Amino acid sequence: PDGSVSYSLDGRDISTTADCVGDSYGIGLFGTKGNDDLEIFMDTTITEGMTYHVGRMPNNIAIVYTNMSNSRYFNSDTVTITVDRYDGDRISGTFAATVISGPTTKTITNGKFDAIIDYSSYSDSTYCGTLNTVRKKNMLLQLNK
Repeated sequence: PDGSVSYSLDGRDISTTADCVGDSYGIGLFGTKGNDDLEIFMDTTITEGMTYHVGRMPNNIAIVYTNMSNSRYFNSDTVTITVDRYDGDRISGTFAATVISGPTTKTITNGKFDAIIDYSSYSDSTYCGTLNTVRKKNMLLQLNK
């Protein structure tokens, strides 16, 4: 991993290394520590120096938290991301989010990420498929609310 991500999940601090991959559709940042898995997806329209406030997917930015002990997915409800650096090779910034799984809500605060983007290990179809899978899961959750 050529990156790092740290955040608080419901007040519990988590810090780990992260992989960051990119293609012509966007960027995916993946960090796992123990049973905590966090994925941040951003499309290529993001701009350095901007802050984005987005609601539920589908959007150009999404955060997915997974509790690996029970494979429970929590998808974006609200997300705020500030992109401090994005020069095509490296991305860094801060984030906060509310993620949901059915009636359960978790709060992510004090998020920070910094990573070198690897364009060699992720194909366009893989990223697009991953993002579409996440979008479909969230849309199903919204329909079932």
